[in-house]
Amino acid sequence: MVVTTYKFSNMEIHYLPIIICAVLAMVVGAIWYGALFGRLWMRIIGADSLSETEKEAMQKRMWKDYLLQAAVLLLQLYVLAHFIKGWDIVSGVEVAFWLWLGMVMPTLAGSAIWTAESSKMRWLRFVVQAGYQFVIFMLFGYILGNWG
Repeated sequence: MVVTTYKFSNMEIHYLPIIICAVLAMVVGAIWYGALFGRLWMRIIGADSLSETEKEAMQKRMWKDYLLQAAVLLLQLYVLAHFIKGWDIVSGVEVAFWLWLGMVMPTLAGSAIWTAESSKMRWLRFVVQAGYQFVIFMLFGYILGNWG
């Protein structure tokens, strides 16, 4: 028997949209931090000034980092699915927006504020990261809010 849903209290959470959202977030992340803002992001995180040896070490651990990111995404999506199901008087997109605005965005702002980077680099870090999180949260809200 394949388990495709999880019932907690009176909420039924579907696993398939959670997995779809996690894969989508990885694809959007590759585009966002690659094609759209790749050079800028490499400058923000200091990867543009790494030696070839450091770049190779970074590339070797990349798959472990992707797996860890996928695990964290699955947890985030599982929790978000509960919020969306619990707040059934508004759309999934609205729930995701308010959670992004109240939780994700301030956390990213705080982490950008307290770096030793220049004001410009802190601002760029925040805008790139918060923008990505906004895009994926809106996608998450739409998918999770409209699934079954």
